[in-house]
Amino acid sequence: MTTMNHTKPGQKSYDDTHWVKEATRVCLSASNGDLEARVLHIDNGSKLAPMLHAINQMLDLTDAFVREAGASLAFASDGMYFRRVLPHGFRGSFERTAATINNATIRMDHDAKELKQAQGERDELVEDIKTAKEVSGLLDQATRDIEQMFAVISDIANRTNMVALNATIEAARVGEAGRGFAVVASEVSKLAQQSTSLTKQIQQNVISIRQVSSQTINSIERILEVLDRQVVQAQEATLNLKDVKAPARAA
Repeated sequence: MTTMNHTKPGQKSYDDTHWVKEATRVCLSASNGDLEARVLHIDNGSKLAPMLHAINQMLDLTDAFVREAGASLAFASDGMYFRRVLPHGFRGSFERTAATINNATIRMDHDAKELKQAQGERDELVEDIKTAKEVSGLLDQATRDIEQMFAVISDIANRTNMVALNATIEAARVGEAGRGFAVVASEVSKLAQQSTSLTKQIQQNVISIRQVSSQTINSIERILEVLDRQVVQAQEATLNLKDVKAPARAA
């Protein structure tokens, strides 16, 4: 704090030239970043005493403000926004700047909480998308399995139709005695043909489902790629913020 020393009995008395040099020394130190330099043992009997005390007071306020602002920024760089610049004793520009920094940290705290919430929601979304991708993959595999089953069913229908055709031929060959058998063979043939037609229709629907499923998987993979890039960008932004820790603390 400002030194208010009076000249003590027996203390050497300096002329104004000495105090001008002291004031210059302290001001130069401050301009080089040393805010701890002060004019010491001020002779209150000197006409320069008010100026010297004013220099000390200015440096006291400046040093205190820099320390307060640096502490607030150091905590903010670590993602902790509760540390405020204590405004007590500051006036004018110091007080206004302290209020600006405090308002900024309040806003940063609000934005950080929203960002954290958004990151949580994004993580949940990623998990949901991955689940959807897995389900789509299972659906795609299921449609492939069904297509293989259709191939077997189609082969059975073709064989049934062939057997019915042979039975019809045999029934016609034996004449009247094979008429009843011919009717049964005809109905079996019709069922085989209907089964073949229905199987082809279902197979076309399954193929369409598999195509849509494949497109869905491709879309999900592209979405995951975008989300992965956003995660990397968020991590890089966090690292960049941490890079300011040392300068903030040094201040």
